Amino acid sequence: MLQLKDAIAGALSGFMAGLLVTAIGGRIIMRIIALVDPFTDPRFTVDGTLFLVIIGIAFGAALGAPFGLLYITVQGLLPVPRYWKGLLFGLFLLLTTGGIFFSMDQAEEFTDFEPPLLAVSLFGLLFPIYGVVIEVFTHRFDDWLSIISESRLKIIGYIILTIICLLGLLMNIGVISERL
Repeated sequence: MLQLKDAIAGALSGFMAGLLVTAIGGRIIMRIIALVDPFTDPRFTVDGTLFLVIIGIAFGAALGAPFGLLYITVQGLLPVPRYWKGLLFGLFLLLTTGGIFFSMDQAEEFTDFEPPLLAVSLFGLLFPIYGVVIEVFTHRFDDWLSIISESRLKIIGYIILTIICLLGLLMNIGVISERL
């Protein structure tokens, strides 16, 4: 049975890994694409960077926390050494959710770049990178949470659930407002 400490470690790890990998990794990939694609302006803009960071925070953190819980649940079943578990989990996410990610309404933006295979491949790399980062965070948070009392763990859990719900709400409001 999943203990509260493990659930919080998973949610925090997924949240932080999603935040970092999606926001920072997405920005780096967009920069690479801008340099390679002859039709894209390679200049940095504050608006463009803020947009990518906000999208990275909303999607990466809101989706990262549930994936972190999933990782905590399945990591013991993966018959490979520690860091390989994260990589394997990231590949699992790519194979099971990558199709959804690349087929969303805005997914045509991935293929608007030249060459389109480069854009899709680079964004696809974020999945295994996320898996490795979540593995690192999981062990750090697990060690840190081991010294916290059960009552404080519950408070931390409620705070995490509230943040995830607020991010999910903001993400849904954004999707709905685009369709109106």
